[in-house]
Amino acid sequence: MSIEEGVLKEMEIQSFPIIIGIGAPKCGTSWFFEALSRSSNIVTSKRKEISYYSSDIKFQRGLNWYLEHFEVVQNQTKLSSYNKYLCEISVTYSYNPSQTAARISKDFPNANIVLFVRNPADRTKSHVRWLRQLQYGDVVNTTAILDKHPEITSSNDYQGIVQSYLEHFTNKQILVIRYESIKNNGILTVKNFFDHFGLDHGNLSSIRKEKIGKTITPRFRFLESLRIKIYKRLTKTRNYKTIRFVKLTKMPELYRFLNDNNRKNAKTNYLFSNELQDQEYERFFGWLRQNKIEII
Repeated sequence: MSIEEGVLKEMEIQSFPIIIGIGAPKCGTSWFFEALSRSSNIVTSKRKEISYYSSDIKFQRGLNWYLEHFEVVQNQTKLSSYNKYLCEISVTYSYNPSQTAARISKDFPNANIVLFVRNPADRTKSHVRWLRQLQYGDVVNTTAILDKHPEITSSNDYQGIVQSYLEHFTNKQILVIRYESIKNNGILTVKNFFDHFGLDHGNLSSIRKEKIGKTITPRFRFLESLRIKIYKRLTKTRNYKTIRFVKLTKMPELYRFLNDNNRKNAKTNYLFSNELQDQEYERFFGWLRQNKIEII
């Protein structure tokens, strides 16, 4: 059942309590989204990475197309009394933050914005490795990948991203979550997230502790290409139940184990100073504290 045009009034939509994760990529967002989906007190989108507000093509489909990604919205026509948080995470919302923030604020002026961050040097290395898994392999050098994908570097400008969102949202509406917090104690990080919003997860024991979506160096490139084609087909046809079922069986982990060449130390020819990145990272947190933006 789809949402028909005109069913949801603008004031109803704008009153939705919603949490929108805006990236950055390779900062633990897949694991965190899975953890949120295990809670009965928050309603996650049917899939991660809707990318509605960052894609011109998807944005032209209209707000009802976006809302259809939330099952609870799709199955109700009267939501004025709805009080559960909706939640989605799309890492592309950090790529063009000025435009994306403006689009979100127009539909959801009361939205809560969550930025996931990671040491920029580590995040960039992980991002490059991920692109190597998807398409480049070891043939293309890191400089060429960075040139072709400027979003890799721009996603490290955490302060610039937050400043863009502050043009449309208050500091109280923005939360920053450190990848390091997730890595050190993911369950506690999730609990702190729910505490921040005055909620109870209600099912913390069900959260998977292992990493989700581990980046690999494919042993057989054709299998990786096939995996990507199947996933794109399932998402294009909105076959989300099949995707969820496959994830529950842990088949993706088995695939990664069997098709990983285990070259964890593959050369990335990384160009940036870790020490400089560390200093910028710590200055960013000082700036957040000055602006009274909460950090987990």
